[in-house]
Amino acid sequence: MPVNKAEHFFFEEAFSRSLGWLTERELQVLRGKKVAIAGLGGVGGSHLLTLARLGVGSFHIADSDVFELGNFNRQAGAVMSTIGKSKVEVMATMARDINPELDITTFGHINEENIHAFLQGADVFLDGIDSFMLEIKRLVFRHCAMKAIPAVTAGPFGTGSAYITFLPGQMTFDEYFAFEGLPPQEQQMNFFIGVAPKFLHWGYIADTSLINLKLKRGVTTPMACQLSSAMAATEAMKILLGRGKVYAAPHYQQFDPYLNTFRRGRLAMGMKNPLMSVRKIAVKRLLKKMTDQPRPPIEKPKETPLGRILDAARWAPSADNLQPWRIEIKGDRHFIVHVRKYAFQAPLLSEKRNGLPNILSAGMMLENIRIAASAEGMKASWHCREDGDAWQIDVTLTLDNAVRRDALHAYIPLRSVNRRNYKTMPLTQAEKAELARAAGEALSLTWHEGFRNKLGCVQLNARASDIRLREEKAYHEIQHILDWEHRFSNDRIPVHTLPLSPLTLTIMRWALKRWQRIRFLNTWLGGTMMPRLEMDVVPGLCSAAHFALAAKHPLRDNDADGLLALGSAIQRFWLTATRLGLVLQPSYATLVFGYLGASGEAFSEDARLNRKAAKLATDVAGWYRSDVNALVFLGRIGRPAAVLDSRSLRKPVDALLINAPALPADGSQALPSSLPVPPAAALR
Repeated sequence: MPVNKAEHFFFEEAFSRSLGWLTERELQVLRGKKVAIAGLGGVGGSHLLTLARLGVGSFHIADSDVFELGNFNRQAGAVMSTIGKSKVEVMATMARDINPELDITTFGHINEENIHAFLQGADVFLDGIDSFMLEIKRLVFRHCAMKAIPAVTAGPFGTGSAYITFLPGQMTFDEYFAFEGLPPQEQQMNFFIGVAPKFLHWGYIADTSLINLKLKRGVTTPMACQLSSAMAATEAMKILLGRGKVYAAPHYQQFDPYLNTFRRGRLAMGMKNPLMSVRKIAVKRLLKKMTDQPRPPIEKPKETPLGRILDAARWAPSADNLQPWRIEIKGDRHFIVHVRKYAFQAPLLSEKRNGLPNILSAGMMLENIRIAASAEGMKASWHCREDGDAWQIDVTLTLDNAVRRDALHAYIPLRSVNRRNYKTMPLTQAEKAELARAAGEALSLTWHEGFRNKLGCVQLNARASDIRLREEKAYHEIQHILDWEHRFSNDRIPVHTLPLSPLTLTIMRWALKRWQRIRFLNTWLGGTMMPRLEMDVVPGLCSAAHFALAAKHPLRDNDADGLLALGSAIQRFWLTATRLGLVLQPSYATLVFGYLGASGEAFSEDARLNRKAAKLATDVAGWYRSDVNALVFLGRIGRPAAVLDSRSLRKPVDALLINAPALPADGSQALPSSLPVPPAAALR
């Protein structure tokens, strides 16, 4: 026979542990009070549960939304069993589980028709309305002022909270935030700045590119939501019991446990305060790049194992983000990766070494495939054959109960090139040992640490960049690969990722329009000096170490399987670095011109560049104590000094399929277009 929970509930015992902080009389006073809460998400849902546990006996609650997966990081009612369910009904049930005697009236969307009923008899209003729904906030606060109902708004900022209390007869919500006459986006900015004028949280935000007012996208932590509830509920308790100092608007209060800092201030005139005009200008500058170039939203996983595996495969690195592959789906567990050897019709390196960079990149892709297959309980196997100007890699997936999910799986889309300065803190011996294990048995790993050793690597890299910036063939490549418009580019390198000053970028953009401008700068104005200083010298010294990966056995340019295995090892090395919280930047130009110089063949019509490359090859071999042709991966590594707000992404899987639209007319060599159309169901 089911137990009647209400029969076992005894109010005085249930909330007796609050006695001491509260008197017995005050507990009964709270029992007779009514609180109105609008918005039952990250903040409002916690408001309800906190005050229910405090002993408040009556609530009016409102929310028209349902719970979804994106609520899980912060909302009290968001669990797997409540996905798709009404927030207001779920939270009412949770509150009644705390106190079966509760008097709760639920409302959906707050509007002019139900606002009077929603606030009827309320002793205090707590604001949990989404910060981007200002019209509804203004409606409720306006009616609270008309009805002389105290109202509290508390918002999550970073790991902390900022809150403002509006008391009857004092400055109102609209007066404080000075919304009148402003367009919606300006109103939004006034609200965010006005709630937390000190902006304590801004100094430690990890990734500003995820904040976008235009797209109504913010970032929140669970600690901040719970702290907001604790602060707002404490204000409500003081108001309901008539004890304790309440600082009403234009006072604001903010506590940030991450910084161990509390600030209370009085913003005379609210957001009409002249000092806030200066603050708004600064904030506008911070938000402009995020509004103009937002980070793309997180993509939902594909519905099939093959779709998820190919989605991981596309994140493989490739020289200059060229992505020289297309995929032909043969079945649910069978596909062919077609990899073109030559990225351009006038390539520098590819012709000399049979497309070496692209076959190594294909090996990196195969490592992604192997790792992603492990997450599906599958084993990936492949064989490769040469087909004119391309390789065909035939991949088969097989169910295998012995396969376990590879720990590197989650880091596949996170791995990226970081061209900025790193922290100079040395790597630990444990980190270096783990990276050496990741590189495997076929590669030797050497480290170049300390100022003098890093300087030696930097000088080689700067010399290689000098050759690249003076060679006309490379100029046309650079023209193609740079993306000047987007912070997140699917098929090129955003210029925002380059560690160049605004002046250098401006000159560079002007010069890249014509080869004659480049020649003029290089001849008369030392044109390569500033780019090399900013892209090679400073970042190269601002790193933990430089490294070199060399093949232990002689490389044969026609040994596709051997080169694929080396590419797999390089990718595992890079993914392991990502898992350890490290970032790196390959020294691609140094390898390119080292190989070209070692070949003894002229690659340039400028004899001086051929001689420079030959000298570079000799010095690279001496510095790294390795045959140049054995080196497969050079770079620098360290801990990031800051999170990047720009990066190269990848083309979507659909754009990589054989029946996708033809490659851009940029000199790329298209793959055969007569291959079979892949089954659409395989990716759904």
